[in-house]
Amino acid sequence: MSNVIEIVRKSTRTDEGLLMLLRGMPCPAWLISEDFRIVEQNVSASEIFGREIGDYCWKGSSKAEKEFFDKHGDTFINDPINDEVVIAGVVWNTCWIPVGDGLFIYYAVNVTDRKRTEKDLTKLSMHDPLTHFYR
Repeated sequence: MSNVIEIVRKSTRTDEGLLMLLRGMPCPAWLISEDFRIVEQNVSASEIFGREIGDYCWKGSSKAEKEFFDKHGDTFINDPINDEVVIAGVVWNTCWIPVGDGLFIYYAVNVTDRKRTEKDLTKLSMHDPLTHFYR
């Protein structure tokens, strides 16, 4: 993850670079102010989460996402954070990256299918569907 963070920090030296990065991300992504308000967002973020510029980044989302922000408290200010959040049955791998000047990139990748596959593989590793043998 540290390589991704370094790439983000290097590519955000200018406002134009920051906006290009944000708009080019294939997953929901936001530029967030230090008071947790949306400064800018990409099309995916707008379409999937339906938030507006100026809204709090957790507005209209689940209790789990608000708890994500409460859980990490002041850590947001200096350190990148990677965590999973479940919103309406969808598992999102989220990342919060400080980019300077009191701004942060916050993005979310839908990992629901990956989590479901992981669960299925774990079950198969302990249960043979042919013989019904359990380990």
